[in-house]
Amino acid sequence: MRVFLLRLLLAMGLVSALCLGAIAQTGAVAQEGTVAPKAVPAEARPCQVVSVKEAGLLLGCADQLKGFLLTFEDVRRQVASEAQGRFVFACVLGPMCEDEPNVGGFFIDPVRWRESAKDEPAMLDMLQQYGLVPAAARGADPNSKPPPACAVFDVQIGDLPGRGVCFDVADGSAVIVIAGDDQVALVLSIFQRKRSPGAMRDKAMDMFPLFRMQRPTGDITLLRWIR
Repeated sequence: MRVFLLRLLLAMGLVSALCLGAIAQTGAVAQEGTVAPKAVPAEARPCQVVSVKEAGLLLGCADQLKGFLLTFEDVRRQVASEAQGRFVFACVLGPMCEDEPNVGGFFIDPVRWRESAKDEPAMLDMLQQYGLVPAAARGADPNSKPPPACAVFDVQIGDLPGRGVCFDVADGSAVIVIAGDDQVALVLSIFQRKRSPGAMRDKAMDMFPLFRMQRPTGDITLLRWIR
């Protein structure tokens, strides 16, 4: 089974190489009289995304597969995939969902988060890089970055340490969280209409303990991402 998975990763790498095959041969071969660059050891190469499915991420790291699965322990909600690798925890039990916020997110590069200042400007810059900037509140300048509606605060999403910040956005309030470690990082957005930033923060703080970050191991378990 492990051989099959390694062959799959190798094949995906080959396809990527073919897509970038416009490099001229003269640029790919060391010139006469020069020393060809040393090959980068497999263990030193960055991990590559193999698959993203719902709130699960599968990485190929050297000769290993690493899985990460975010779960939300609320029986009223079901996880689903959206465009561009984003996920939502949709509340699906009708009347029980009337006063519940929208919850969603996506995985990001953990290196960017680890090397950032992890303050409000760094979080806004990170959101802008990934195309998720909170919409300006009514009457605010739509061309300027929205000011935070609360001080940045520490959070814990499963076993991932992170930071959260509130925004007063169009017709509601949002809490944005970025959390991660050396291997995985993610953005969470919790939004609700007609709720103040302070009330939204309190609601989000009640929800954070319900998140779990699972790290599946074993070939059979990890195959769920590459069916």
